[in-house]
Amino acid sequence: MSSRFRPREEPGLFDDLPLQQETPHSQTPVVTKESKVHPAPKPPPAPTPESLPLFDEEATTAPPVDTASHQAARSIVPFEAHLTAGLVDLGVMLGVLLVIGIGLWWLDVDVDLVDWVLVLVFLMPFSFLYQIFPLAFWGCTPGMAKVGIVARNKDGQTLSFSQAALRWVASILTVASVGLPLILTATTGRSLADRLSGSQTLPAK
Repeated sequence: MSSRFRPREEPGLFDDLPLQQETPHSQTPVVTKESKVHPAPKPPPAPTPESLPLFDEEATTAPPVDTASHQAARSIVPFEAHLTAGLVDLGVMLGVLLVIGIGLWWLDVDVDLVDWVLVLVFLMPFSFLYQIFPLAFWGCTPGMAKVGIVARNKDGQTLSFSQAALRWVASILTVASVGLPLILTATTGRSLADRLSGSQTLPAK
């Protein structure tokens, strides 16, 4: 009886309103492990402006100096300078010999050949001291100083006493051979003294 007379439920006013909209299965976003968020690529760095040279490198770079040719050009001493210096030094030696001869004549000493040999023996140590000390300390004899030339080592330093002695030996050989080694000086620019002592003759300035 109760179910027969149960009033029929009528739909409510808000039953037609969708309270929750179901999303279709096809529209549900699927997040998988493989899908990763990649960062946006960084923009390339801006090019750095290059500074332009104010002058051309070829123009500012000094050309290399050939030291060997420069030293060779500087070491060339005219033959006249070598000859004049040798004649001045020889003139000093002859002057000393002349003074000795005048002194012997003044004293009325009868001089024979043996006495002249003894005079030459005396003159040899004098010429040795005349050349070796000026060459070792100042690099030039009085004759070389007269024409403005000096003797130096290959590294530009002053001569040792052994080198000065070898230059003296070369000067004695030149005088003894009546100046024949001067031909070598005239043709090559280097004297016998330079070659024998391993030195070089240079302008004083």
